[in-house]
Amino acid sequence: MVSTSFEKLAGQKSGDWLGIPGLRQDMPIDDLVDAIALDVLRPLPFVDPQIDPVRYEVAVHRIIASLSEGSAALVRTSSSPLVTECGEYMFAIYDAEGHAAYVTAGVLPHLSGTEAGIKFIRHCYEDDIEGIHPGDQFLVNEPYLMGIHTPDILVAKPIFAGEEIVAWLASLTHTIEIGAKDPGGTSDSTDIFQEGIRVPCMKLLDRGRPIPHVYRLIERGVRHPALVSLDITAKVAGNNVAAARVEDMVAQEGGAFVRGVLSKMINESEVKTRRIIQQIPDGSWHNVVYGDHNGLQSAIFKVEVNAEKRGDVVHFDFTGTSPQNPGPVNAAMPGTIGAIFAVLVSTLFCDLHPNRGIVSCCKVTIPKGCMYNPRYPAALFAAPPGPLALLSSVVTKLVSQMAMAGGLKDSICSPWHGHVNSAYMGGVDQYGQLQGTVTLDTDAAGTGATPFMDGDDTAAYMLAPGAILSDVEMYEASYPVVYLFRRQRTDSAGYGQMRGGLGGEIGVAIHGSTQWRVGFRGLGTLLSMTHGMAGGFPADLARAGYVIGAKPFELPAAEYAKCLLPVNELAHSKGAEPSTALVAPRLLAPGDIYYLAWPGGGGYGDPLTRDPQAVLTDLRAGILSVDRGRDPYGVVVGSSGEVDVKATAALRQKMRRERLAGAEAPKQPTLRTGGDLHLLRMAYGVVHLAEVQGEKVLACADCSTVLCKDDANFHDHVPSRLTNPAAVGHVTVRTEWELYREYYCPGCGLLLDVLPELVEGAQ
Repeated sequence: MVSTSFEKLAGQKSGDWLGIPGLRQDMPIDDLVDAIALDVLRPLPFVDPQIDPVRYEVAVHRIIASLSEGSAALVRTSSSPLVTECGEYMFAIYDAEGHAAYVTAGVLPHLSGTEAGIKFIRHCYEDDIEGIHPGDQFLVNEPYLMGIHTPDILVAKPIFAGEEIVAWLASLTHTIEIGAKDPGGTSDSTDIFQEGIRVPCMKLLDRGRPIPHVYRLIERGVRHPALVSLDITAKVAGNNVAAARVEDMVAQEGGAFVRGVLSKMINESEVKTRRIIQQIPDGSWHNVVYGDHNGLQSAIFKVEVNAEKRGDVVHFDFTGTSPQNPGPVNAAMPGTIGAIFAVLVSTLFCDLHPNRGIVSCCKVTIPKGCMYNPRYPAALFAAPPGPLALLSSVVTKLVSQMAMAGGLKDSICSPWHGHVNSAYMGGVDQYGQLQGTVTLDTDAAGTGATPFMDGDDTAAYMLAPGAILSDVEMYEASYPVVYLFRRQRTDSAGYGQMRGGLGGEIGVAIHGSTQWRVGFRGLGTLLSMTHGMAGGFPADLARAGYVIGAKPFELPAAEYAKCLLPVNELAHSKGAEPSTALVAPRLLAPGDIYYLAWPGGGGYGDPLTRDPQAVLTDLRAGILSVDRGRDPYGVVVGSSGEVDVKATAALRQKMRRERLAGAEAPKQPTLRTGGDLHLLRMAYGVVHLAEVQGEKVLACADCSTVLCKDDANFHDHVPSRLTNPAAVGHVTVRTEWELYREYYCPGCGLLLDVLPELVEGAQ
């Protein structure tokens, strides 16, 4: 199997162009793109610039403040609600060679891709007759180079000290229209050529002066040229504001000082990252999650990632992941690396400067031709949000398991936001303009539960923790839509001793246009993709669809309430047409409704161990329905409206007995030992590493029943049973494809794990 890795490229190709081992100027473009993209994994030589610690800290804070000021200028200048309201942007600073030294918390996966973009600018212009000059700015949006989709446009600006480049600044936003085959993008493209304008690299400003023909080229290829041009100009303005602050520092401190600060920021993150990794015992971890749509039809694909930790390096291996999909449910390699970075910087390394020093402590092996490293010209438009959100959920579980093994309890978090489902739309808006856009209500995802607390409700988007939720009034002012509701969604979180955070749901009516099309782009309406941990349940699935002919604004007040039903009920109302996760835009008439619901975070721990009072609080708040209070939580609420403590304890004991009575025998026998048991540390949440007469074993943390030797897979040594997801309210799981397998302690019936499992023969 052919795979792409930094070591493979560096070992097979000669040359050292741009300081990148194995890179040559005359490489074929695909090899060149791979080599540049993988360079983010290369550890940089450690250089101590001998900067006074106080001056260094002051300089770092000045740089961060400069990026914040540039970001503010970008947001205030942009015309896109995705930028002005949602925070869908990234701002970063790089050293002279293009290595990322600090990335703002907008859209984190763009670290690796934007670094590759700047190195490609250097490749195109450093020895070119046009050259690179003070005041120049460059535009790039090549998906295969940057791991993005075509609407993500990068504008980069060099910072000079005299005639020497000392740094780069770059900003990137999702531009809502890029001229793809459908307004606002595409959900069913079959190659990259259907996905809009692509610019591998082009000078946008020459010595501070805009180049008109570049703007004209882009404007002519999109449906809303004025908006797109203003979005690009906003990035130029943001770069200029931040550059002015960094240039002040260069003037005051000198170019060598600024270069030294950026180098130290990268080296510092790498050194601290390696120290944290060393706290994790050497070992291997494995996770598999299945997706439900290939971009053209409902179909199963597999995301399989193995993580191996040795010394101060973590190796992520994608061998076993499905081949590239025929539709746009693929992600170019730089985005794949960026998604791993986003998880690492949000968990294990959240206190470090977010830069390449974190990801350069990783090795990544991704088979060429799989969905996370597809062969050109495969379609990519569903990424970053779809495939990379799913990947972030997969990697979160692996990283949390590593954190458990290392005793890094504050970094443990159940998966969340494995489903990103958005509505994309376009046509002629209420003002008579050609328009295309996407709405990002699903930025309000529920986070995963931790061992100590519930997940946060409708809180954040893991790949873009700096993003926020737009006011519905901004969407209504910009597009021919009226929101009927946007609210948190009952029963959407993963159940557990600590529950995941809630997801949400929207219902939106078309208003003021007869030429408006709406489609959906996401995953996870048929298979569970946001799993739980340590006995916690997966989050519920996504929902999408239409209610045709509803005409809510023509209904009397008594009838209007039918349009405000929860999405689970709205999907069964008159005129309802449930949709799959991805569907091309369809023409809707005024008064038609589209609806969308997204999941919460995964749960943590056995739901039968949750504090009954916490369950009652969730019931009263509408977080849980009455049915879910009894199954899976086993809580009995008396006629007084309070928890019946005795009845609850009895029901929970009965449910534990029923688990074991209905379970299948383990694949391997449970280990039999004698002697005193000494619990050592958490190994897998409710399973602890223990010692018996000098032998390391895994044991139930609740009753201390020994399960297996410490190097065995405990799942093979405990009873389990397959259950229908509908038993916990997950009614849209396609049960001919997937069921939930629950694993129990053979001694006390504690739920040790819940893993969605493909049904034999499913394909």
